[in-house]
Amino acid sequence: MNLQRLIGLAVVSLCLLSVGCKRTLTTERANEALNAWERNSRVFGCHCGGNSCTGAGGYAVRVTGVRELPQENAAEAILAFDAARINNGCRNQKIYTGPGEARFAHLTDGNWILTSVSTSEGLDSIVWEHIDIKVK
Repeated sequence: MNLQRLIGLAVVSLCLLSVGCKRTLTTERANEALNAWERNSRVFGCHCGGNSCTGAGGYAVRVTGVRELPQENAAEAILAFDAARINNGCRNQKIYTGPGEARFAHLTDGNWILTSVSTSEGLDSIVWEHIDIKVK
């Protein structure tokens, strides 16, 4: 075994054994978690007291960028909502197109968790919390 390969294996081993080794939260990985949240929660469908209505269909929000916040063990993702139907079919339904934000927590085992999503409308912002979708 040559010296370069031996050093490479040693570095990988140390990384796997140390707490400081982490996987980077990329835009693509953040977007996959956001899509899973939309699919699993039917967040843009109707939740108006049992009345029947239809969901929005398709992905109404996407990640345009990610900024890690190492001092907080967190990351912020910049979102773009595109005709997101919130409470679709309900009296208080709203169609939102515009910016938003998602928060991710970085766990000590190196994993990332999507924790919250919000629209960026000031006092009229809508916030979804306690999402807890693991980033793959």
